[in-house]
Amino acid sequence: MTFSAYDLEERERYVAEAKAASLRDAAFTILYYNQERRKWGPKPKPDPIAPEEVFGSRIPQGFADASWDAERMLRDCFRVGEAFFGYASATETFDDASASFRREHPGFGENSYQRAIDVGIMAAR
Repeated sequence: MTFSAYDLEERERYVAEAKAASLRDAAFTILYYNQERRKWGPKPKPDPIAPEEVFGSRIPQGFADASWDAERMLRDCFRVGEAFFGYASATETFDDASASFRREHPGFGENSYQRAIDVGIMAAR
């Protein structure tokens, strides 16, 4: 199977980013690439990023918890998207929803928060 040069380069950028990130942001980056980035554009896509590619054979203690927290954050991002569009179902302004989203999912970097919020906006459109 042949993959586009763009897709291969993008995957390598996400692997490198995860390698340089904190544990929580690495978990989010892996999840984001695997669940979000790979679904866009023409198929076929390169394989999902495995944690072993980022950490080697010794997955750090706490990675499973960090992955769970990253997954929970991605599942909760839709409400920020609702606020962005001002839907009647939104209970907060976008700024308030963004702030409370960050408070409810502590310990991630700004890039992870922004990507999660972008997912919520895309999902709510």
